[in-house]
Parts: sequence; C-alpha cells; structure tokens
Amino acid sequence: MAVPGQNPEKIPLPTGGRRIFLAGAGGMGMAPLAIYLSQMGERVFGFDDCLSGETALLLLRGGVEVVRRPEKVPPCDVFIHTAALRREDPLLREAADRRGLAVFSRGTYLASILKNNRLLAVVGSHGKTTTTAHLIAALEERNFPFNYLLGGRFVGKKLPARYSAAEWTVAEIDESEPSIELFSPDITLALNLSLDHDAHYGSLGALRETFHRLFARTKKCVLAAENEKSLAPFRVRENVRLYPEFPCEDRSVAPFNRSNRAAAAAAAELLCPAGTESVPAVAVQRRQTRIFSDRWELIGDYAHHPREIEEFLHFHWGPATVLLFQPHRFSRTASHREEFLAILARHSPALLMPTYGAFEEPDRSGYAERLSEDLAAEGIVAPCLEGKELVARLDDLRRHSNFRRFLFVGAGPIGAFAESYGRRLRCECFWEKCRALLPHCALAENVPMARLTSLRIGGPARFLAEPNSLEELRLLLRCAREADLRSFVLGSGSNLLVDDGGFFGLVLRPCGAVWQRCRIGPEHINVRCGLPLRRLARLCEESAIGGYEFCDGIPGTVGGAILQNAGAFGSAIGDGVEEVTVLQKDGKLARLQPTFSYRSSSLPREAIVLSARLRRPAGGGGFVPGRRDEMAKVRREKQPQGSSAGCLFRNPPSHSAGELIERAGLKGFRSGGMEISQKHGNFAINRGGASAADVLNLTFFVKRAVRERFKIDLVTEVYYLADFWEGPL
Repeated sequence: MAVPGQNPEKIPLPTGGRRIFLAGAGGMGMAPLAIYLSQMGERVFGFDDCLSGETALLLLRGGVEVVRRPEKVPPCDVFIHTAALRREDPLLREAADRRGLAVFSRGTYLASILKNNRLLAVVGSHGKTTTTAHLIAALEERNFPFNYLLGGRFVGKKLPARYSAAEWTVAEIDESEPSIELFSPDITLALNLSLDHDAHYGSLGALRETFHRLFARTKKCVLAAENEKSLAPFRVRENVRLYPEFPCEDRSVAPFNRSNRAAAAAAAELLCPAGTESVPAVAVQRRQTRIFSDRWELIGDYAHHPREIEEFLHFHWGPATVLLFQPHRFSRTASHREEFLAILARHSPALLMPTYGAFEEPDRSGYAERLSEDLAAEGIVAPCLEGKELVARLDDLRRHSNFRRFLFVGAGPIGAFAESYGRRLRCECFWEKCRALLPHCALAENVPMARLTSLRIGGPARFLAEPNSLEELRLLLRCAREADLRSFVLGSGSNLLVDDGGFFGLVLRPCGAVWQRCRIGPEHINVRCGLPLRRLARLCEESAIGGYEFCDGIPGTVGGAILQNAGAFGSAIGDGVEEVTVLQKDGKLARLQPTFSYRSSSLPREAIVLSARLRRPAGGGGFVPGRRDEMAKVRREKQPQGSSAGCLFRNPPSHSAGELIERAGLKGFRSGGMEISQKHGNFAINRGGASAADVLNLTFFVKRAVRERFKIDLVTEVYYLADFWEGPL
C-alpha cells in the first residue's frame, strides 16, 4: 500500500485534548502509544520514514492521523520521538529549541501518563511481548477491566493498545531506555535477566542494579519464576513472589512458550483470582511465524540474543534443517561473539546475513562477515550472503541437498527476506500443483485489480483464474490451499477496495455463462452466483415478478449480494432467500438456510456462494409495471455518477450516514484523488488517479469527524483486500 500521508499543517485543530505529534509513529513501541493516546481523547498525528501499509492501517484504525514527514515541526503541544531518531535530526533539534513545546522520548512520556495508574509492568530481557499478549488474553477471558500497551503486534486485527476508565494498566517496560528508572509499578512481572543492550549498560552488573532499583520501587510485589536462574540474586527480596512452571502436557508447545504462559497465569491470578491456570494461546508477529509449510517448511523468529536463539533452535532444530541468521546491532554481536560462534558451529549448515545495525555506528568487530571468517578458520562453512546470492544458495540447498526446514532467525531485513522467499515457494508449489491437476486451465499472472473493481483502484493480483465449472473451482482452491496461497472470490468488483500493493494470492472470477444461469419456476427463482443483480431485476420484470426491482441499480452479483445482504429502497436480497448452496472451506457442498440482518448474513465469510433459491414474489409484494424505472430515476437524481464503491458507510440506527457526513461539513472534502461527493455525502468518488491510501485516509477522517461531532461511530460497508487485511475496515 502506498502509505497514507496528509499535510501535517492541515490537520484540523482538536475539539478536545492536545495535539500530540509523534516522530517515528510506526515503531513497535511508538504505534501502541499513539493509539493509546488517541483513545485517551488526544489529537494524535505523526509520521514514520519506514512506514508499511500494514502499520499505516493499524494507526488509522486506532484514530491516529498519518502524515508525511514535515520540513518543520508542525503546530502541536507535545512532541514525542522514537529512540531511533538521531540527535542531529533537524526535527528533533527544532523541537528542542521551540519555546513552550514539551519534548519527550517514547519511554519518558509513557512513564508520565502511567504515573497515576495502577501499573502491572512486564519486564525482562526476553519474552515481554509474548507474555504480555498471553496476559491480556487471560484477563479478557476473566472479564477483568484493564488497559494495556503491547510492545509489538498481535497476529490478526486486534489493536496493540487499549485505554478506558479502568484502574489497572498492563504495559511492557523496556530496559533498553533510561526511562525504566521513571516507573514505579504496583506489580512487576519479571521474566529473566540477560545483558542484551550492551552499548547502554556495559556490564551485567549495571543491568542488575537497574532491576534492583525497579524492584525496590515496586509498590506491591515482584513476580518471578522459581526456576529462572538469572533472577536468583533477587529472590532474597521481601517483595518477590515465586511462581511455578506452567503445567503443559502438549509437547508441541515450546518450553519458552510454557514459561511465558506460566508468567501470564501467575499475573492474571494475582490481579483477578479465578482458581485456574487457563491462559489462551495468543500469536504475536515476528515470533515463531510459520511463513510457509508444504514440501518445505519456513519458520521465522525475531530472536537475536544468544539465549533466545538457543531456546528457539533447541525446539525447532532437526534433521534436514538450515539456519539463516542475521545479527542485530554491532555492539551485541561483538559482545556475544563467542556465544554466536558456538551456536552457529553446532547448527550447520548455517548462512548469515550482514549485521543489521539499527541506529548504531558500524563497527567491524560486530560484522556478520567477521563471524563467517572465524568459523571458516575452524573449517566450518557459514557464508555471509544477501540478495540474489542468498536466494541462489537457498534454492540449491532445497533442490539438490534435500533440506526441508529453513529457520530465519534475527532482526532486520531478514523478516522481509523470509516473507519474500516464502512467496517464491508458494508460487512455485502452486504452479506445480496446477500443472498436475489442471493442465488446461488458463492462469493469468500479475493482473491489475484496478480494472476489475468499480473504484478503479488496486494493485496486481498475483494469479487470476476464471473457472468454467465447479470441479475447476474446487481444484483451484485445493491447489492454493496446499501451496499456502490465499484465495479470494471476486464478483463484479463493487464494494471492494484493493490495496495499492495488490493481493499476493489467487483471485477467482466465476463470471462465465455457467455461473450466470437463472431459472424462473412457478414458485421459486433458482439463480447462480455470477448473475449480475441488474440482470436478475430485468429477468423478473420480464416474467412479471415483483419484489426484485431494487436490485437493478446495485452494481454487484448474486453471490456477493447474498453474503452482504445488499439492498436499497427498504428492501434487501435476504428478504427473498430461502436456501443457499455454498462451497465450504473443506471443498464440500452444503445447503444452508441463512438468517439476514442489515447488510450482513449468517453465512461464514469463507464460504463461496454458488447458487440460491429465491421466493417469488419477494416480501409479499406484487408486480407493478414501471416500478424498476421509477427506482432507477430516483437513483439518478440522488446518487452521483463516477467511479465509486457505492455507499461508504452503513446507516447507523435512526440516522442517515449521508446526512451525518453532510451536517459535519464534509461534502467535497478530498484526500488525493478521492472526494466526498457533493451530491450525496455517503459516496466517495475517484476523481482520477486515486490510490487505496487516499480511500483509507478519507474513510478514517470521516469516521473521526462524525464521531467527534455526533458521538456516532460509522461502520464502513467497503470490503478491503490486502496482503495484511481482508474484510471491512
């Protein structure tokens, strides 16, 4: 996705709260803080030089305005910066010199806003994010009211922060920042202690003293694992309580995950006693991510300290396994050089990527190339590679040496590289399966989705197929599923926003004649999924059947309309549906009698609507000649022409979304090439050259403006398709 970016000078003045500007808003710690502040009622906006589309959407969903990097510090009350922002950065220098502007690092500001909260702080050198995620899930399962800030991202759509009027807050406190000295938690959940930030502390003793002071400031108690040796020096403290290992018979759960869940269980029981050690398993990004799994298995992990890497490899290493490691920071690599060498020597074959220095100055003693040279001196081959050379070596290992598992470990570009290589394998496996099962099926590659959607927006679909039978559809879905490739069924492309980066998966278009059949019987209308709604309306009119005239102006097909219960003029397609035949995720057919509500159905989203049986006439109404033409005339008078996705928002109870948008003064408001129609406030029109980022900016700006003005949360109707998102916004 092209990253959304308004001009920060044009961010509206807040109706309440302060204007808080974040430099580096997309960071793992910065984004949750930005969302938390927005939920507190502040007007939060910011930029990030390395903002991904996924992170941009995360911020927008959390109420944070994403802007382009400004030349000067924009008008704001508070300036918060990431630790990665260099001291010589002109924005930071200007902010420091501006009189009356409060300037904070992320950790310092976090400490200031949590000062009056009851705080459960999760601390330790490793495992903070996974443990905090488990603790959040455990407390939610117990319906305990609390706020939280996760130091990472959940896998899925859950926001990494939440603010409410709750008394307690759960947050990670990172020892890498001096701000750790500013926190005085009520409860400290201590996981472990290793010298991970060598440049900051210099010695394990200095880090241990920092933790001593934190534990002394802890008001209630410190929770620590009874079998964690690194915390042994602290057990003599009166406020330290020990908890046992998590009882888990499931051998598929790694030991370090059991430790994380034991910590979460102990903390949850202390805050909200339930007499149970139940802790839901929660996935967080960059931790034991299964990137690909078919003929080969690719697993990625953010581990970068020797202890983390050892634990990860102890669980995942086995026969026919290759390790690819990218060291993180020159100081850490130099300080733990001997430990890294020992790990690499024990896990051969190993490949290295150049050290990711983060914001450190280059230091040859911490180069990955130095590790490779030292291993070579011992007769161990572990080359340091990148780009095409690295791809070629991996290809050679999996094709000619029968290696089946590839572990991508470390921090930095290795994450993006692992995902890119996983995509390469998905495509390769998908082609092989299609050639074997569907030798005559036409597959198009890298098809621009902009020409297949009513918005005329969207990057390429990696594969596109138009199956000519149910069997072809089934086999295509099977090939995609077995190759770890996502699939999406496309109808007319209305009500759909495709990401600027496109969709890395298989798009299926059941649009041929076989999918558009319609048989009108004496009691029922049997119709297939690909029939355009306009065609359904006209066929019914030709047979003097009333009740489906409203379908004429809806630019969709029967399948998508049934899933979303499309409607107009007080009627909806669900009013006439008696039975729906769907293709289930397992490839089996099912006949269902779904229930319907406003713009939704009880059909599972992954089910593919194949056909439906409709009543005649629908809604108890009879046929009235000319009714369809009358409805078409009303549409022409009230609805704008041009490229759009139809209505942008659902009508909230007892309100018109278009009227609310108009009363908020937003008609004609633009973001790039997208504009709120002057004719109807609930339509966004592509005036030419608009991007998905423009649509996202406009959508969330309107949602925020209506919420601030009328205290009403608008719900979007548009379905967003991206590599990192699928569903309504």
